[in-house]
Order: sequence, then structure tokens, then C-alpha cells
Amino acid sequence: MRFRFLSIAVALICANCSAFKWPGAKTTSHNSNGAAVLTGGPAATTPCTNSHLSVLGNTSPYTALFCQDTLIFNYGPDLTAIADDGAFFFKINSGPETGKTLIGHGTGSLGTSLYDPVLNTFSIGPLLAAVAYYGAHAIPITSGPQLGKTIVVHGNNTGTTSLYDPATNSFSAGPGLSALANGGSHSFQITSGPQIGKAIVVHGNGSLSTSLYDPALNSFSAGPAISAGASVGAHSFLITSGPQMGMTLVVHGNNTTATSLYDPALNSFSAGPVLPAAAFTGAHAFSITSGPQMGKTIVVRGNSFTSTALYDPALNSFSAGPVLSAAANGGAHAISITSGPQSGKTVVIHGNNTITTSLYDPTSNTFSAGPAISGTSSNGAHTFSIASGSQTGMSIVVKGNNSTSTFVYDPALISFSPGPTLSGAAGNGAHAFTITSGLQSGKTLVVHGNLTTTTSLYDPALNAFGAGPALSAAPGSGAHAFSITSGLDSGKTLIVHGNFLTTTSLYDPGLNSFSVGPALSGGATDGAHAFNITSGPDNGKTLIVLCNGGIATSLYDPATTIFSPGPNLSAPANTGAHTFAITSGPQSGKSIVVHGNGATTTSLFDPATSSFGAGPVLSATANNGAHAFGITSGPQNGKTIVVHGNNTTATSLYDPALNSFSAGPLLTVATNSGAHAFSITSGSQVGKTIVVSANAMPNTDIYDPATNTFSFHRTLAGAKGPPNTGAGSFGL
Repeated sequence: MRFRFLSIAVALICANCSAFKWPGAKTTSHNSNGAAVLTGGPAATTPCTNSHLSVLGNTSPYTALFCQDTLIFNYGPDLTAIADDGAFFFKINSGPETGKTLIGHGTGSLGTSLYDPVLNTFSIGPLLAAVAYYGAHAIPITSGPQLGKTIVVHGNNTGTTSLYDPATNSFSAGPGLSALANGGSHSFQITSGPQIGKAIVVHGNGSLSTSLYDPALNSFSAGPAISAGASVGAHSFLITSGPQMGMTLVVHGNNTTATSLYDPALNSFSAGPVLPAAAFTGAHAFSITSGPQMGKTIVVRGNSFTSTALYDPALNSFSAGPVLSAAANGGAHAISITSGPQSGKTVVIHGNNTITTSLYDPTSNTFSAGPAISGTSSNGAHTFSIASGSQTGMSIVVKGNNSTSTFVYDPALISFSPGPTLSGAAGNGAHAFTITSGLQSGKTLVVHGNLTTTTSLYDPALNAFGAGPALSAAPGSGAHAFSITSGLDSGKTLIVHGNFLTTTSLYDPGLNSFSVGPALSGGATDGAHAFNITSGPDNGKTLIVLCNGGIATSLYDPATTIFSPGPNLSAPANTGAHTFAITSGPQSGKSIVVHGNGATTTSLFDPATSSFGAGPVLSATANNGAHAFGITSGPQNGKTIVVHGNNTTATSLYDPALNSFSAGPLLTVATNSGAHAFSITSGSQVGKTIVVSANAMPNTDIYDPATNTFSFHRTLAGAKGPPNTGAGSFGL
């Protein structure tokens, strides 16, 4: 069967966190699929003085930021890998990583992520000594020669552990348990009696056994037996009042009603009070600190039920507790609210692969529907608070796929959230350009494509789209724009309509309107794009690669404002075609056209002769979603990465010194129609590049030039749906 577990929150305080900020800037770039990246906009901040970060688990790297002041969940930064069963965390209180939190991914991996509250980002953490899975958890060492270190119990039906040293930020093999740990394994500290300072590990796995950790010896020995087998859903809580004060109550989970009471004076367990209903996957407990039930503890029983149990320490007994607003299961856990208007209440995240929560009010001893989280939570979900950090800088991703949705990327949050709505649906041929003069200067115009003449105009001052001017004809596949920088129409922008047509529209920023533009020398469609010629006999002209499965191009002359046939490519171009400039090496000043079309071929454009020759061969075929971006730092500085698209994770790395391609770093998710890239120009990830995978999937990768690697980055705002054909980005 599939086990699911809980990791309990650790409280850190977030100072001056904010849900959204929109700083000013004004830059735009385009890619071959019509994508553009816009930057800019006024500040509008919602302050948050106390936040928690929830790791959502559910075989994903996603997190959610919970603001106690507003009772709202927003998207949080992504882990460096997926988390699921066995995910755990602990705070680092000394050494070079002081103040950070380490997240173990579980899922049968060695991996961890390190959360920095100052930057609000995750980085790759140290590797465990062995894989962590079902029952994995952490034990802080509070005395003895290993003081300040942390033991991680691996679970996974093993007796192994890892020892974390904050001085070196590394793990080594830790002491072995006295028996195997698996589903339901967890630990608690002994706070009184002859074993004070030691910790007990409940092994779970349906067994009665425990291990006793002695920090003076840094070793485990066999501990006292619990009164019945513990397994999935097992957890413990300390009793702080009543005749059992100082004892620890262990809920066995395992789809039973059994509990055990640990007496530190005797170092032994006895049968505890019986739950009113069985606890299983997602079971956990939280204390009530005010109201008529103050001092009692609520046990959420999980197991896809809404029922809870209420523990009364004065009577040492359970009774039926208040009912949740929805069922809890794998990944369920609680967050105590300690500030803001809801202070004293508790949010229960239901897990169970849902976005729902319940809000517990101690005054009425009832649950009501709580705030929705920003993504589904399940196996391995857990929450911790963050201590500091600010959130700044944004980009908008237009979803395409025949929708009006957009997503906002915040480089400080390293996350996406729903953005403003377009005035019409964007699809095939959608793209954007920034207006740099006239009354609309500083705004961005989004051409919807989708075989319509409509556009949207983005106003960064309002962070909103309004209806833009109508094109002179409907654009479709292969539509794109280029700026005219000289001649009679200098300052205007020309839109190639694509869709096998020769028609164009001419945008005049002085009038904020389109008129009929000059006709191409041939029809443009999938893969059509433009690039400027900056030297040679055609200096100042723009060359349009028409694609359409052919080798033809059109050459635009700004002096005459007409198109004429351009030089032929060395091989046919089609879907996925795009161009990048060579800025160094023996071919400096030339341009490479990637043909797409399911081929590995390219053409090399020489402006000195205004002709194409055969270019270097890609390391794999390029097709739908292929595009390129330059590397501007790190060991590969000056090289260019070509993302192949074609529903693959492959890339090629172009070296201008050798004029050749080699296999590039692999993406973590396949790219296809609508894939595109944009650069991060601010925040902790500055200098890196985000690749939106599109392909009707909401995933992104982030490229790090320092390591020349891609890692899974962040989902787009899931409630708005994934991007596809016509997707593109522009900065705010």
C-alpha cells in the first residue's frame, strides 16, 4: 500500500514579508515564437509581518507562503527537487547556514533543499548518508559532544541515520537504531526523569519497538515497548497539565484507536486512553491555547475523514472533537496563527491532494472553511515560517492556448501567480512588443493571434490590460513583429501576419493604430521570424525567414518600405525555426538560422555577401517550441543554448570559437509548442534564465550559467491552467 506522512511545522518569524510588489522598469525582448519579456510598473505592496512556508509534497517541488495577517496563501519558492513521503525539515541554529531551514525531500532520495529566509529561495542542500523515505524525520541534539547537530532517521525500513554538522553543512553516517524504522516512525524528547535529555524513536512499521538516543554517547539502544503496534499516522504530544502532566501520549495510527502513555519517571509505556475513532494517514495533533477548551489537544484523525478527537488532560480521556470543513489525509498538518486578526486560531491543511483548509476557532471550539492554498498538498506536505526577506521584480507570461489568462513571475519570490486578464483570447501567433514613443509610450501591445485582429494594451501604471487597436488582417501561425529604425516609417512596428499569408500590418505609435503594411514576397507560417542585418550591403534591412517548409526569405528595405525576395536558406525551415546572432569568434557578425522542421540542420547567414551557407549541425532535432538564448556569464560565457522543443528535454550548446554545436545540459521537463525563455534581471536569481516548457504543461526550468545546468523551477499559476501555442512573456 502507499503510505503518507506528516511533517510538523517549525515556527520562524517573517518580518515585512509582502504578497506582491510591482517595481518599475521598461525592457522588452522577443523570441522566435513571438514571446516578449516586459519589465516595469508601480509599487503596490501588501505587508505581512508573520508568514509560514508550506512544503506541499505530493511528488512536487511546490511550496505556498501563508500570511497570518491576511490569512492568504500565495505561491512560494520551489524546492530544488520534488518532495513526497518521508519529507522532513529542521532549522539550522549555528554555523555558516545559521537561520536557514533544511528540507529533506524524502521520496527515496538523498537530496535536500536549503531555505534562505533573507532571499526567500531554496538552494541545493547537502546529501544524506542514505536515502530517506517512509518514516524519515529529524532529531535535534541538545546536549553532549554532538550538541547543535541533528540526527535524521532515514526510515525506509532501515535502522540507519545521518548526522548533520552545521559547522560544515554536511551529513555523515549517524548511529544505528536498535530496530528498523518505517511508516509512522517519529521521535519525542524526554524532558524529565532519569532519562532527561534523551530522545525516544517510535519505529512504526506496525511494531511495538522503540530506540532510546543518548546524546552523551551519541548512540541508540533498545527503548521501552509501546502498548500496541504503531504505523502510518502515528504521532506524539506532551501533556502539560492534569494528573498525567509531563508524560507523552503516542497516538498509534495504524487505522486503530490505540494510544500509549510514556512515563519519564519509569521510562516505560502503558496503554493510554482510546480515541473515539481510528487514526491513520494524515493524523496529527495541535494544542488549544485559549478559549473554553484551553489546555486540551485536538487530534485530527486523517484517513479521509472530517472527524477529530479532543484530549482532556484533566480526565486523561478523549471525546469527539469538532468536525473539519473537509476530509484530511496524506500531508495533513496544522499551522498556529500567532499574529494578525486571526491570532490564536489554527489552520489545518487537509492534504488529500486538495487545496482546502479548515480554520479552528478556540472561542467556539469549531472549524470553518479556511483559506485555499496555492496548490494541492498531499504526501510529504509540511509547513515552516520564514524569518525575513523581501519580494520584488515581476514578468508576465501570456498563457496562449486560446485563453485570456496571464501569469506574473516575481524574481524575488521565484514564483508565478495569476496576472491581469487580456482583453481577448491569445493563441497561434500571439506575441508582444513595447511601445517606445507617442501617447502610449511605455505600454506593451499584445497581438492575440488566434486568427483575430484584436490586441491588448498593457498599462504598467495600472497593471491592467485594455483593448488595443485592431490589426488590418487576422494573424495566425508564424505571426511576429519587428521594429523599423530608419527610413520613412522609422519608429513604427511591422506585424507579419503569418498563416500562409503575405499580408502585414503597420503600427504607428503616434496614432496608436494599425494600417495595411507592405506585402511579403512569399507566404509566412509556422516558424516564420525576422532578424536585423547590421553590416554589409544590406545593412539596416530586416530579413524574414518565411518557413512554410521552404527555403525562401523576404528582405525588408526601410528606405523603400517594401519587401523583395531575400537569399535562400541552405535547407527547408518550418515549425521551431529561429535565429541567433554570433557575437564572437571567427564567425562574429554572422547569424545562425535553426531550421526546426524536425531536422538538425542550420543555415549560416553572412552579411558581407548577404547569403546563406550550411551551418553547423545541432546535437538533436529541433521542432515545435525550439528557441535559443545567450549565456552571458559563467564558464560558458559567450555561448548560446538552443532548446530543441519537439517534446524532448534536449538542448545544444553553440561554441562561437569552434562554430559547432555539442550536446547541452538537459532540461528537467520536455518542451513543445509555446516554449520560450526569459532572463531574470533582478533578485537572487539575477543572470539566470527561465524556460517555460509550455506543451500544455505549467512547468518551468531555470538555467544557471555558473553550473551550466537546468533545474526544475516553478509551476505557473495552476488555477489559470498551463500554457500552450501562443504563449510568451514580457516583463513588468
